[in-house]
Amino acid sequence: MEKKLLVRFILILSVILFGIAFLMYSDTDAVPIITTDEADTHSFAVYTGDGDILYANKMNGIKKSIGGNVVVNTDLFTVNNPIGIIENPPFESILNIYGKVLKSLNNDKSILIIYIDGLGYELYKTAIASGNIPYMASLQPAAKALTVYPTITDAAFASMVT
Repeated sequence: MEKKLLVRFILILSVILFGIAFLMYSDTDAVPIITTDEADTHSFAVYTGDGDILYANKMNGIKKSIGGNVVVNTDLFTVNNPIGIIENPPFESILNIYGKVLKSLNNDKSILIIYIDGLGYELYKTAIASGNIPYMASLQPAAKALTVYPTITDAAFASMVT
C-alpha cells in the first residue's frame, strides 16, 4: 500500500512541477506596449535597462517568469527586463540632434538650439492650432521624436547634447 501512495505522490508532484515550469513564462502583459499612430521604418522601440533604445520590426513574444524576470523576443534581438516598448515609434529621436548639429557645423552653418522644457509634441501642436506661438508656426514644422527614459529634463537634455 505504501508503494502506491508513494507513486501517487510522485505523480502529483511531477504534474505540479510541470505546471509551474509551463506557466513560468505565460504572462504576455508583462511590459506595457505604448502604441502611436506613426510608423516610418521600425514597428517597435524597446527601452533597455542600460538606457539603450533598440528597434525591431516584429515582436515574437513577451514572457514573464514567476520570479518577475521579463524576456522580450523580437526578430532582431532578445532583451531581458526591458523598461518599456513603443509600438510604431516616431522616426526621429532626440538623440539625432547631435549628429545633425555636427553635420551643419561641418558645412559652415550656424546652429541655434532652443530647448523649451515641457513643450512636448502634442502641446506644440495645440499651441500652433490656437495661435499662441505665431513665430514658431511660421517656421518649418516640428517632427515628433522619441525621447529617452526617464523622461525628465536632465536626462533628456544630456542625451541631446552629448
